[in-house]
Amino acid sequence: MNPSLKIFWQKCVDFVCSRQFLFVLIGIGLLLRLKYYSENLSLWLDEAALALEILRRSFSEIFFVANYNQYSPTAPVGFLLLEKSVIVFLGSSEWALRLVPLMCSALSVFLFLPLARKYVRAEAVPAALASFALAGPLIYYSAQVKSYSCDVLVAIFVLWGAAHVRDAQLGPRQAIVIGVIAAVVLWFSYSALFVVGGALVVLITFAFIEKRREKGIFLFGVACLAGISFLAGYFNEITQIRANSGLYGMWQKAFLPWSAGPAASVIWLKDATGNIFKDALGQPLAYLAAGLFFVGTATVFARDKEKCFLLVSPAAIVLLAAAAHKYPFFGRFVLFLVPSLALLMAEGIVYVIDKFFKRPAVAILLSAVVFFYPVQNAADVLSRTHAFEEMKPVMRYLKGHYQERDAIFLNNSAQYGYGYYSGRWGLDTKELFVGVIVEPPNPFRSFDPAVRAVYVNYERGALGHLVGWHVGQSANAFSKEEWEKVRDNKRTWLIFSHASAGYRKTVLDYFGREGKKLEEFHAPGASIYLFDMEKS
Repeated sequence: MNPSLKIFWQKCVDFVCSRQFLFVLIGIGLLLRLKYYSENLSLWLDEAALALEILRRSFSEIFFVANYNQYSPTAPVGFLLLEKSVIVFLGSSEWALRLVPLMCSALSVFLFLPLARKYVRAEAVPAALASFALAGPLIYYSAQVKSYSCDVLVAIFVLWGAAHVRDAQLGPRQAIVIGVIAAVVLWFSYSALFVVGGALVVLITFAFIEKRREKGIFLFGVACLAGISFLAGYFNEITQIRANSGLYGMWQKAFLPWSAGPAASVIWLKDATGNIFKDALGQPLAYLAAGLFFVGTATVFARDKEKCFLLVSPAAIVLLAAAAHKYPFFGRFVLFLVPSLALLMAEGIVYVIDKFFKRPAVAILLSAVVFFYPVQNAADVLSRTHAFEEMKPVMRYLKGHYQERDAIFLNNSAQYGYGYYSGRWGLDTKELFVGVIVEPPNPFRSFDPAVRAVYVNYERGALGHLVGWHVGQSANAFSKEEWEKVRDNKRTWLIFSHASAGYRKTVLDYFGREGKKLEEFHAPGASIYLFDMEKS
């Protein structure tokens, strides 16, 4: 490299590593999250279902996991209590419900910089921060009524704290404080177990290896406090969640299929490795990102083994949990690994660039390839609205056209948005006929609108949202009874949301044969139809 080019290249490196540039990256990350939050999209299926659970349960019911509907999604107790507190002070709007995830995501962007400075070289900090700030999945879940942004914040906080504990002297008072903190964070994030557990195993192991026996004993005391907290949470909450067989059915592909043999397990590991970089870090070129991650892991391992193990231990433990079919190794469930992935991938990028220092074109090309899709996604976030399941306009339409004694039927997934927005938009049905039509059998033979045991909203909560439910045979009896009341009703509404095209066609064909379509209204991912079912 000629001297002038070398000087120019060094100036570029200095600029990218400067405090000003790092703050620009933080600002971009915050802007992207605020933009997504500002779109104020309708609550979609999972969000609405969780929102109804928060709305209908008291603080004590949330804390003691009482009155829990096992057919609905849930979240850690600490996260639910934060959401409930926001509702008390700010109401139950989408803005309020999404405020906790937004704040968690914003704090994560701020805290990631000191975390990066603790674990990677100064030259790798900008690449790590850019990967984190621009990661599409993190931006998406920053404006979702879900706990995944809280998972990421807790992971950053624990890893940052572990780096401080590693270098600090530890006495009884400090051990108690750290133990209490470790015990508390486990109630705000299910995945915190893997980060806290991994960090403690690594710190205790290295304390004894390095003959720091007293520190190792104090850290073991911290682990005991964290273990007691985990067991309390396990018996208070996790055992009830495990009763939800539907969730475990959905997660089957996210568990290591060790019983299918070594070949199937190897294929699963290969696919899972690619998917984690694609679905969690937002890198479509997943195997390139994985390669850089492994290079970075080797680099950090050669420089500081303890720091390397602190970063990779959560992934190792969650893989063991997936092998035991206790935790899904998939997309949003492993977002808490993104800080470690971003840090180690950045180390890999810097290592490769250093190897090709005399060929800056290679460094520029690598950076362009790695960050092309994240930058493209950032531009997409800023340039358009991302509506995909808009129940708000559908419910507004229903409110404007509803008449007393109209019948209302929903597909199974639409009931949660209906329950939430019926209160949000003050839909005052004079005599409520609400039934749920589940996915019909395939091939379709006969039409039965009765729900087959999931969840029927029917009872108004304090804020007007429909938050009650019927389960099992009670749900079947309820919906069949309602169907008999309104089978020939002159005005019968059909509402679809989160429904497949085949499902909609099947149900609409039936209602079209049995009655006459009077009105229809469509929004992204949701629609509403009015039929006259009266027999002539």
